[in-house]
Amino acid sequence: MQIEPFVGEPDIQRLLATFKRKKVDRVPNFEVLFEDQHVEKLLGRPAGNSLSYGGDPAKGVSEGEGARPMMAQDYIDLCKIVGQDSMIVEAIWTPFKHRNPDGSVGGMIADRSIKNRSDFEKKVVLPDDADIEAKMVFIREYRQALDRSGTKIGFCMLFGAYFQTLYEFVIGLEDTMRMVYEDREFIDHLLDLSADWCAKLCAAAVKNGVDFVWTADDVAFKTGLFLPPAIMRELWLPKLKRIHAPALAAGKPIMFHSDGNVDELVPMLIEAGVDCLNPLDPYGVDYRQIKKRFGDRLCLSGNIDIEFPLAHGTPAEVEADVKAHMDALKPGGGYVCGSSHSIVNYIPHDNVITMINAIHKYGVYDEKSWTGSDLKKPSETLAAKPERLSLAQMEAKELQNIASAGLKPLFSAVYKGASKEIGKAVEAALASGIDPMTIIGGALMPAIKAVGSNFSSGQMFLPQLIMASSAMQEAMKVLTPLLKGRPEAASKGKILLGTIKGDLHDIGKNILRALLEGNGFEVVDIGVDVAPQKFVDAIKLHKPDVVGYSGLLTTTLSGMPEQIDALKKAGLRDSVITIVGGAPVTLDFAKRNGIDLFAMDANEGVLAIEKALAARKK
Repeated sequence: MQIEPFVGEPDIQRLLATFKRKKVDRVPNFEVLFEDQHVEKLLGRPAGNSLSYGGDPAKGVSEGEGARPMMAQDYIDLCKIVGQDSMIVEAIWTPFKHRNPDGSVGGMIADRSIKNRSDFEKKVVLPDDADIEAKMVFIREYRQALDRSGTKIGFCMLFGAYFQTLYEFVIGLEDTMRMVYEDREFIDHLLDLSADWCAKLCAAAVKNGVDFVWTADDVAFKTGLFLPPAIMRELWLPKLKRIHAPALAAGKPIMFHSDGNVDELVPMLIEAGVDCLNPLDPYGVDYRQIKKRFGDRLCLSGNIDIEFPLAHGTPAEVEADVKAHMDALKPGGGYVCGSSHSIVNYIPHDNVITMINAIHKYGVYDEKSWTGSDLKKPSETLAAKPERLSLAQMEAKELQNIASAGLKPLFSAVYKGASKEIGKAVEAALASGIDPMTIIGGALMPAIKAVGSNFSSGQMFLPQLIMASSAMQEAMKVLTPLLKGRPEAASKGKILLGTIKGDLHDIGKNILRALLEGNGFEVVDIGVDVAPQKFVDAIKLHKPDVVGYSGLLTTTLSGMPEQIDALKKAGLRDSVITIVGGAPVTLDFAKRNGIDLFAMDANEGVLAIEKALAARKK
């Protein structure tokens, strides 16, 4: 299978006009990343991946440190073959570096070791102009190569993960989210440092000839934003505006990337000058609805699901999915078609070719296809979001279900995440004669279940979930020694959790662990980047009831069949219940891979495990 002839040579003006929702000859196709095996098949020679000649910056600072971009001529040739209008120079992460004990400067921080101001001042070397120049070398290289090429291809710089750098590598997600509430001034300071460097980088890139800029900062789950919209507007948005300012002053269009459900972020992005939203995460975004709501103000990019149809569908299913997207998103312009993340190696090459051919086939504009059908019929209205209650209103509502006056303060302490105060509250309840099991069953567990439920529904946010889990754990430190020998205090089951091989993310896994522990389960966490044999060895050692596999990167999900095969070969498959979760994971994915349970989020995971274990006991 080959790329078929297509309308219009690659031309950066097509992409830039689409960003502004102007009429063009065809819908552009645009990918952040073609992994190396697809590149080699398309070019007929090895050339690395389209973000780097070696390493993969999209996977993290360790994977990308020291890597150079794809050679410019290879990238130009790739764009000419697939019809892509623009190349990319990557500078995703803010380069906070280690200060070694001898005072020398080490590599970029990736160990999440910074937990307070003292740590930061002692251990961190701030990025500087030399770090900017290290990226400008490649910006100039690409500009000069394109100017000499005789093509109309352009390029951008992908950068700006000013918040994600902190929670992913410098501090860690749980501590970052907690600090947003408990040490806002420190987080604000770090965000300022990160954003200031990104703004200088943006100005340098504009000066050196990029055609547009692409900022990226993952700030959402598939169920919603990490932080309440009010905090995002106060804490995060001003930094994004500062980063974008040099591009806006120069009249350069702006693309923005975040995975997850970003519905409540979109108005802020428009306010910050964003022209195009990527990647329309199919696990968090309904592309038809977002077109209806924002298509008159924002170009939309992506949404062809990597997991299905690209990785596991047939060519016919890939083509049908592209056509469906074109039917909904093409009319009126403002659509850039592409995958929901990147063209990873485990996608069958024929499906990649089919997608590109289908984009070119169904993306051609004429007068009829430009106008399209009326996407919003007069009788059709968009469902209004339920009004979000304040934390105090939600707490008052939940407290109505707690009959005992002595248990209400304990419920509130967990619900509010008051981990520093809850120990004393538990001691006071015990001193007043309340039984430890009554405290757990009548206050603590109802509180953590209420928080989990409110998190799932979008009424509460990640910091509140993390702080409530911490409060629950602090309470159990006091109560656990008092429960020894009591049969009713036995663990509800043992759960073994890990993130699959190749994936260093532990966001979802850690949240699930906290909720499971709060709900009375024993949890064994074997960490991240866990190979199949390590899961097998841990199962043999710990004999869990349930094994949970977490995966956030689409690039690593192809390893899931190996995990299940390893269980079967070890004779362990029937001895454990399996559950999978993660941003790109779906129920269909779980079924295809022979996994017993699937959860949209951590709270749903707890409920699914409870239900499965109860059914097993019958």
